[in-house]
This record gives sequence, C-alpha cells and structure tokens, in this order.
Amino acid sequence: MVALIVFAVVVSYAVSAATHGALPNPFNFFGFFTIQSNLLSIVVLMGAAVALLRDRELREWFHLLRGCVTAYIAIVGVVYAILLAPLGAAGGVEVPVSNAILHMVTPLYLPLDWMLFRDRPALP
Repeated sequence: MVALIVFAVVVSYAVSAATHGALPNPFNFFGFFTIQSNLLSIVVLMGAAVALLRDRELREWFHLLRGCVTAYIAIVGVVYAILLAPLGAAGGVEVPVSNAILHMVTPLYLPLDWMLFRDRPALP
C-alpha cells in the first residue's frame, strides 16, 4: 500500500511538472488535504510495518495517530465521492491512476485495516 501511495504522489507531481513546464509550487501541491492525508498514511503504515518487523509494541500515541490518519483519509474518500467524483475529469488529480489511488483505494484501505485488524487498544 505504501508503494502505491508513493507511486501516486510522485506521478501526480511529475505530471503536474510536465504539464506546466516547471516544478509545481510545493506549497500548493503539498497543500492539498488529499496529498497530506496520503503522506500521513505512508508514515502510519511504515511505522506499523517497522514495528511489526522489529517485533516491537507500538506506543499509545502511535495508535492515536493511526486513528486520526484513518479519519482524515476517510474524509478524503467521502468528500471525493460526494463533491469531486461527479465533476469527472475536473475533480481530482490529473492522472487517472493516481486519482483512483489517492481518492478511492487509500480511503477504502485504511478504514478497512482499522476495522479488520484488532492490533491496538481502544482509543480514549
């Protein structure tokens, strides 16, 4: 999943650079909630993978972070489905594959991961 998200963000950035003839303003490109939420998803998924591979227990703050990121990415999916998807090509990222990964795949994966795997204590 991490590789898919990285691929989608890098391709979106590269296509945006090629389309506009220069690298996009990073404050503009990385200012979108979709991009930020997906980057945070990378952090959470990588953190959990590293802890699992090292056979270490995750700290309580990490579970809270994971819950917050799951909520953020779920919001991305809902907003996309309600507001942006009806706009067709005008709604979302310029690259259809990246658009699907960032707006549909990740927003489905993280909440399913949260619901199906009980590898954490209940959040306060």
